[in-house]
Amino acid sequence: MRFLSLQESKAFESKLRVKTNSSKRVLYNPEPSANYELAAKAIAQNFSDFAEICVIYTFCITGDGYQDGQLYNDTWTSYRTWRERHGCLKRTYEEPGHVFSKDENHALEELLRFAIFLGWDALVVAKPGRGMITLSHDDIIEIHAHKHASKLLRHLLKAGLSTAGV
Repeated sequence: MRFLSLQESKAFESKLRVKTNSSKRVLYNPEPSANYELAAKAIAQNFSDFAEICVIYTFCITGDGYQDGQLYNDTWTSYRTWRERHGCLKRTYEEPGHVFSKDENHALEELLRFAIFLGWDALVVAKPGRGMITLSHDDIIEIHAHKHASKLLRHLLKAGLSTAGV
């Protein structure tokens, strides 16, 4: 696993955002805390056949976990420890990109769980081929492109997400 700097992440994101004009499927989480782990697992499993997956943190209402109010929050503390365990000592604002290879599915699932639980806005993109979703702090997941979009949609619905009320 490796991390991308803010500049690398912005360049990567702007290159990919151009390709989001395709139709998308929108889901929301009606019972957020109950479904976070299942949603993270479903997303990670459905990205497991790609060679490389990138998760880019773009925004979070509460910041990036390094502000005074978050220093003692258990979930933010666990996330900071997770980053350090993977070799990153910089703030999320400084290195918002997280790149995983195909064999790092467990670490991807862990990061997705943090992202969903902490309420990140994030872009999840896989290479090669088509694989892109966005996460929102409003408990919304958008599937913009995915070579197995129907399968991913089924898994997210099974995890408790809904297409109604979006």
